[in-house]
Amino acid sequence: MTNVELKGIITPILTPMKEDESINIAELRNQIDRLIAGGVHGIFPFGTNGEGY
Repeated sequence: MTNVELKGIITPILTPMKEDESINIAELRNQIDRLIAGGVHGIFPFGTNGEGY
């Protein structure tokens, strides 16, 4: 196994949902495109919006 050094800006993202609780793919693509255009080095797809039970 090769070790990879992670560095730079790695941003956790929210998963945008529709009212029926399915993933809003169009908004997810917009969100990722904005982050890439903003210069992030990586995306952490298992982010949270801070809500709990």
